[in-house]
Amino acid sequence: MSTNLGESQVIPAIARQFVLAGKSIFTLRLQTGERYTYKVSQVEDKLTGEKLPKWFVSVLTGPDNWANYTYAGMLENGHFRTTGRSRISSNAPSMIVFQGWIELCLAGLETPGIEIWHTGRCGRCGRLLTVPESVAIGIGPDCLASL
Repeated sequence: MSTNLGESQVIPAIARQFVLAGKSIFTLRLQTGERYTYKVSQVEDKLTGEKLPKWFVSVLTGPDNWANYTYAGMLENGHFRTTGRSRISSNAPSMIVFQGWIELCLAGLETPGIEIWHTGRCGRCGRLLTVPESVAIGIGPDCLASL
């Protein structure tokens, strides 16, 4: 089951909160019908486990929706960038779409022509969402309270 976060009047705020929650998986669908699926995972300090203000971005590149992701780059200080370990070119269509969309989303601007769909799982902990209000925003009530 997927839920369209794009139907909300407050899409930039909801989308930003969901994407940066810590373990989000979502699909961006363009008006042309093209779609790209991404996993955005918050970086944790290896020694302390403290969550850092940066995120790993990966793109779905195979048939397994849970396992076939390829590292694309980092999201930090409100900007996406590729790194030396990026396995997808910044010129790839999936990266052009993500970079344009995330810059607008993080700036709190509308993203006309692009819908965001989540998988029905909490963007922070990955648990299945069952509360209708949580399904609408992509984050469970306990996780939302701790953000």
